[in-house]
Amino acid sequence: MKLNVDAGVKDGGRVSGLGCVVRDHGGRVHYASATVIIRELAPLQLELQAILLGLQVGIQRKFHRFSIESDCLRAIQLIQKKEEGCHDVDCLLDQIRTLLLYDSVDGISFVLREANRVAHVLANYALINKASAM
Repeated sequence: MKLNVDAGVKDGGRVSGLGCVVRDHGGRVHYASATVIIRELAPLQLELQAILLGLQVGIQRKFHRFSIESDCLRAIQLIQKKEEGCHDVDCLLDQIRTLLLYDSVDGISFVLREANRVAHVLANYALINKASAM
């Protein structure tokens, strides 16, 4: 299973959106969600929130093996670096790194937006409509 995740934010909009889509090896969709957050957060923080959400979905739905794909290279780089810092996202990074240790998680990787289009559309759905959906 592959979980594509993305985030959407509009400056001054006071609302953010997260998108998540789960596909099997044949490309069939098994789960999709759009999640609204009634807060404007920094884009990096939102991308990390989307990755965390994807990990939680995969673990809670008990997928045997799954990987996460995101189009945010900076988020992936921060997760993969083990350096301790004083980032405003350290708590999120710790949560993500902990969930990545689950046996069912194959890892996390960067993909271009074109490969992550459905998650991007779902994140924007939540952002524009200020509504969550599955």
